[in-house]
Amino acid sequence: MQVPRTKQEDLYDPPGSTLDKEIKPGELNVIFGAGLKVLPIYQDNARLLSDFTYSQGYQHAVRAHQLAASYGFNRGTVIYFAVDYDATQEDIDAAIIPYFQGVQAGLASNGKKYVHGVYGSRNVCLNVTAKTFARYSFVSGMSWGFSGNLGFPLPANWSFNQIKEFTVTNGADAFDLDNDVWLDCRRGLS
Repeated sequence: MQVPRTKQEDLYDPPGSTLDKEIKPGELNVIFGAGLKVLPIYQDNARLLSDFTYSQGYQHAVRAHQLAASYGFNRGTVIYFAVDYDATQEDIDAAIIPYFQGVQAGLASNGKKYVHGVYGSRNVCLNVTAKTFARYSFVSGMSWGFSGNLGFPLPANWSFNQIKEFTVTNGADAFDLDNDVWLDCRRGLS
C-alpha cells in the first residue's frame, strides 16, 4: 500500500501570529500539482482555556467556512479545529465542548458544506467526538507531556496521529516538519 503524501495547511493565522502558516496564494495549486493531499486546520490561538467559548467556536467556524470556500475546498471536506494545549477534563466539559457546539452551529449556518474534525490530545478527541460528533480526530500524539494523552486510547475515528517533529535545514533556511501516522488515506483529506 502506498503512503499518501499529505500536507497540513492552516486556513488562518490570527493577528499578531509569527508562525506564518496560513495558505499562500498559489500554494494549493503547487501542492495538488505535486500529487499531494491537504488536510485543513483552523487554529485561532487555541492555546489557553480562555480561547474556547461557544461564540468563539461559532465565529471560528464561520471564518473557516469562508476561507475554505475561497480556497476551493470541496463539499464534505473535514476542517480540523485545534485544541493546542493540555486541556483537563474540567476544561473539556466547561469550555472545549461548548466551543465545538459553536463550531457545529457555525458550519450548519453555512449549509453544512464542511464538517468538523478535532485536533488535540487523545482525551480531547475522545470527548469532542462523543459529544459533538467530530467526523475525524487528528491526535497530537507527540505531545507526550499532555495529560490527555496519558492512559487514554486513540479515538476510534482517528485519522492522523502526530508522532514526531523534525527540523529540516536547507542552507540558511530551516523549518519544522511533523511526522504523522495515518489510519486511512481517505479520511479527512481533500
